Amino acid sequence: MTTDPHHAEYAGAIAGMAETYGSRWVPRPGDRVRCPRAFGGGYQPGVIAGPEDGAYLVDTAEGRLLMYLEELERITN
Repeated sequence: MTTDPHHAEYAGAIAGMAETYGSRWVPRPGDRVRCPRAFGGGYQPGVIAGPEDGAYLVDTAEGRLLMYLEELERITN
């Protein structure tokens, strides 16, 4: 048992980090995402069509785009 009075705070911070950074999201066909626009600035919604050579095909209003995982944000609601 620890005598550190901040142990609970450390444990909570570590648990929060594991929840945020511990699991890597793997996009699957049908997942809704937010991705950069192909033309101009800003973002747009899209749907994962499938994997493609280390990236992902995303169906958007601008057509089917090839995006890297780092460019995608999962829409959960």
